[in-house]
Amino acid sequence: MTRGARGAPDWLSEQSKETLVIRGFRLSAAVAVAAAAIAVVGCGSTDPEKARVEALRRDRNVEALAKETVSEKPATSREAVRALGTLGAEAIPRLQEVLKDERPEIRVEAALAYGNAVAVAEAAPARAAPGQEAPGQAARMEDQIRPLAEAVRSDASPDVRAAAVTGLGHARAMSEMQTIFRALEDPDPMVRARATAAVTRITGRRYETYVNGTPQQRHEAAANIRRQWAADEKSTREYYAGKQKTKGTPQK
Repeated sequence: MTRGARGAPDWLSEQSKETLVIRGFRLSAAVAVAAAAIAVVGCGSTDPEKARVEALRRDRNVEALAKETVSEKPATSREAVRALGTLGAEAIPRLQEVLKDERPEIRVEAALAYGNAVAVAEAAPARAAPGQEAPGQAARMEDQIRPLAEAVRSDASPDVRAAAVTGLGHARAMSEMQTIFRALEDPDPMVRARATAAVTRITGRRYETYVNGTPQQRHEAAANIRRQWAADEKSTREYYAGKQKTKGTPQK
């Protein structure tokens, strides 16, 4: 049986634990636990703080949740960020702000939640807060994904960069493929591993990226993936566009 990611909680299913391991490379506890928590948010809790945040999530109270993200209690901040990640387009502007939080562990949560929010927005019509206009699809996927890509490029914490590139993969952010490709050569092996997973999720292809290889091996692998993407990009975009149209077509 494959062992779970280092630091992954005991309650995580074996299947979920295995998804946190790539070619034998284990995620840090911070990213593993955050990713697992995003997957189970909203499942109910006897903890009063969690229950209060969950009530705000059910009410889609984005503004109240945004206030909770700056709580002095890290646990409350994390719960609020995870909750925002389930609300789609209307929560993205608030998650952009949380990506600038001074606490790295909160930025990790924000990066994962951000990618999840974009994916939710793509899968369903955008909802808008009272008095606001719902953002268009292009804005959700092209413009609003940029802060997450910036975190991949420039955040000082490797945990945050790893979470951010995971978010780009989850959102299938084809507009930021060059950012993902650069992450294949990040100084930190965890970031490189997550970038490899993001490439596979978006392209459907498995590549040898030499996560633990020499800089020259990694550079050559990244260059090869870039060349393949140049050949595949049009058909990949057409494939996902077709899937999106199919989702919106009523069944006869």
